[in-house]
Amino acid sequence: MHYRKFSLLMLLVLLLVSVVPLAAQDATECEDGFRPFVDAREVTVCVPDMAERIVSTHDYNSGVQLLSLGAPVIGMVSRGGEFTPDVTQFFDTSELVDIGNYTEPNIERILELQPDLIVTYVFTSGDVAFLEPDVVEQLEAIAPFVTIDAFRPVEEVMTDYQELLGDAATVQLDELQAEFESLMSEIEDVLGDDWSDVTMGFVDFNTSSGSFQAWGPTRLVPLDILTRAGVNWVPVQLEAEEEGGYAGGFSIETIDLFSGDLLLVNTVFTDALNNEIISQFPAIQEDQFINLDVPYAGSHYLNYIALAKLILEDLQAIEEFNVDLVYTDETEMDMEATEEASATVFPLTVEHEVGTTVIEAAPERIVVLEYSYADHLGTLGVVPVGFAVDAPPEYIYAYTSDLGAVEVGTRAEPNLEAILELSPDLIIADLRRHEEIYDQLSLIAPTVVFNSLRGSYDDQLEQFSLIAEMLDMQEEGDEILISYQNTFDATVASTNADAGEFVIGVLWSGGFTAHSDESFMGSFLESLGRTNALEPQEGETQFLLDMEGFASVNPSTIVILCNASDQEFLDDLSDGELWQAFDAVTNDRVYAFDRNLWSKGRGITAYELILTDSVNSGLLADTAGEGSVCGGGAP
Repeated sequence: MHYRKFSLLMLLVLLLVSVVPLAAQDATECEDGFRPFVDAREVTVCVPDMAERIVSTHDYNSGVQLLSLGAPVIGMVSRGGEFTPDVTQFFDTSELVDIGNYTEPNIERILELQPDLIVTYVFTSGDVAFLEPDVVEQLEAIAPFVTIDAFRPVEEVMTDYQELLGDAATVQLDELQAEFESLMSEIEDVLGDDWSDVTMGFVDFNTSSGSFQAWGPTRLVPLDILTRAGVNWVPVQLEAEEEGGYAGGFSIETIDLFSGDLLLVNTVFTDALNNEIISQFPAIQEDQFINLDVPYAGSHYLNYIALAKLILEDLQAIEEFNVDLVYTDETEMDMEATEEASATVFPLTVEHEVGTTVIEAAPERIVVLEYSYADHLGTLGVVPVGFAVDAPPEYIYAYTSDLGAVEVGTRAEPNLEAILELSPDLIIADLRRHEEIYDQLSLIAPTVVFNSLRGSYDDQLEQFSLIAEMLDMQEEGDEILISYQNTFDATVASTNADAGEFVIGVLWSGGFTAHSDESFMGSFLESLGRTNALEPQEGETQFLLDMEGFASVNPSTIVILCNASDQEFLDDLSDGELWQAFDAVTNDRVYAFDRNLWSKGRGITAYELILTDSVNSGLLADTAGEGSVCGGGAP
C-alpha cells in the first residue's frame, strides 16, 4: 500500500515537471476519443467524448450540475468531511468519494481515482473558484481540467454542462427544463391576470452585522423565479446598491423601502418573521409573503425546481392579493412606540469586573483596549474612535484603522494622552491588563472592565450581549447571536464524538503556553464537542507546558497557535525525539492555526472564521492534520 502511494506521488511529480498542463493547451485538434471544449477561462481543453470518471472540486456550483445530468461523478469535495445539504438533498452520496476541502483538494486522493475529467467553476472575475494557481496546475496535470461560469442564467449554465458531457446528458436536461417550465406556468396562473401589478421585495439578515438586506432580482434563485413570472421588483433607493446585487444596513426608519405587495423572507438562519421590524411590513400583516425556509444556492434546475415548488405552495395559500399595500397610521404608531421604548434604556447601570459604571446615553465615541471589543463593535456595525493595537487579526483593521479609528498605544500600555485627545464617551478595558489604570481611565470617560484576556468562551458571548445593550442595540445583538448559534450548531454536528483528548496552546519564543478547559480557546473547542486534556494549574487558566508535561498527558490531538515568525520554534519542536513519539504526532493529528485569529480575535466574527478553520482542517472530524506550518488553518 505504501509503495502504491509512493508510486502515485512520483507519477504526479513527473507529470508536473514534464507535461504541459492540459488546460494550458490552446487545442484546436484533439486525439481520437476527445473533442475541444472552450471553458469559462476561454481556454480550449480536449475533453473525453464520453467521460466515465469525473471529479468536481466544488459542490453546488459544479458537482450538483453534473450529477443532475447523470454524469459519472466519482469524487467531490466536502465541507469538514461531510457533503453539504446542497448535494445530499438531491443525491445518494454513499458511493461518492470525498476528495477533501474545496479550497485544498486532496491531490493524492484525486490521483488515485484516475479521473478522465475534472470540473469546477470560476468567479465573476474569471479566476478559478477557491483554488490557488499551483493547485490548478496540479489538477491540470492529472486530467483535462475545465471551468464553467456559474453566474449566469440557469439555461446558459446548464447548457454548458450538457455540451461538456455530450449527448448522454441531453435527455435529462430536457426533462428538467420541462418540469421547471411546467412549474413556472402554474406560478403564473396563481398570480393571475393582475400579475403585472404585483410588486415584490425581499429581506434577509446580514449574519455578521444583524442588519437587513435587500437583494436585486437576479441575485438569488427565488427572486429569479418570481421575476421570470412577471412580478415586479421594488427598487431600493440606496447609494450602496449595485445592479443585481444587494444593499444593506436597514433599520426601522427605512421600513418603507419594502412596501411591496409580495414579500420574500429568508428564515433559514433567523426567526425573521418574529422580528419587530419585519412583522410591521404590510405584506407580513396581510399574509402575503413567501417563507424561504430552505437553503438556495447553485444555478441548476434541481434547485430551481425545489424552490419553485415552495414558492407555488405559498402563493396558493394566499387567498387574494391586496395590491398596492400602504402603511397605516397604526403602523406609524407602532414604529414610534418602538423608538420610544428604545429611548427608555438610559441611564444604564453596568456592573463589571471592578465596579459599577452609569452610562447616561448611548455612546457614540468609544475607545476599545482589547481586540475582542473591536470585534464586538464591528459585528454590530459600530466603529470605535480609538483602539489599542500591537498584532491584531487582520480582519480587525476593517473595524478600526481602515475606517478611521486612531491607535492609542498597545493593549499592554495604552496611551492615556492619546485617549484623552479623542474625547471618548465610553472606554472598554480588560481586567488583567487595565485594572491598575481603571481610576485614570474613568477620569477620562465612563469605563467598563471585562475579563476578556483570561475569560472563557461563554464570558466573551456575555460581554458581546452587554456591549450591545450599552449601545442600545440589544435587539440587533440578539439576532446576531441567534444566527451565530445556528452556524455553531451546524458546525458541532461535524464533530467526531469518538475523537480523543486535545491540548491547545500558543507556541512562541518562551515555549508552549497551554490553554486549559477554562481558558477562552480551550473552552471554545470543548463547546464544539472535543475534550480538553488540561485543567487550570495554580489558578491559571493558561500556563507553560514543557515536553514532560506533554508526555504525561500524551493527547490524541495537538493544536498549535503560532505566527509565521514562530516557524523556527515549531521546527525545533517537531525535530525532538520525544515529540515524534506522541500519539498525536504519529497519527497525524497535529493542527496549526493563525495565532492572531485564534488567540486574539474573540468575537462573533472571529468565531465564525475559527469555525471554518476547525471544519476545513479536519480538526473536528478528527482527520489527518497539516500541523507543520505556522500561521496555518483554512483560508
